[in-house]
Amino acid sequence: MTFTVSPATLQDHPEMVQLVAQAAHDPLSADPLRKAFERPQAHILTCRDEGGALVGYSLYWVVADETDIHGVVVDPNQRRRGIGSRLIQQVIAHAQSKDCAHIGLELRKSNTGALALYRSLGFESVGTRTDSYRLSHEGAVLMRRMLQGKTTGV
Repeated sequence: MTFTVSPATLQDHPEMVQLVAQAAHDPLSADPLRKAFERPQAHILTCRDEGGALVGYSLYWVVADETDIHGVVVDPNQRRRGIGSRLIQQVIAHAQSKDCAHIGLELRKSNTGALALYRSLGFESVGTRTDSYRLSHEGAVLMRRMLQGKTTGV
């Protein structure tokens, strides 16, 4: 199956809200997600299948020389098909084009699939947080990927 990654528009918002409700363990509500479209530092990419159905999205911020991934959401029925990897690779490419020094993120400690995916894409664990998620009170793993040739922003 072929997937297409492109910048999100406000028209994608209703589908994104539906997707995050079914796919995320600690979903972002509709209002903060909508407000991300208004923030110049926020970037949202969507991934659609051949039929145009939304199968994933990523939300990340680029501020100064840093990129922070705020979420990667993939349809539970479409996981393990390279969608998350494709979205993250696009984030990496955008961060590199903006001369960012690194990309950071945090994710649930129990999300072993995502941990493995991020590690395969060059991210390293740099710390942990306790009680990070409001619904599950689960701890988080902090990860970072340094971008080639960059040493600042650490």
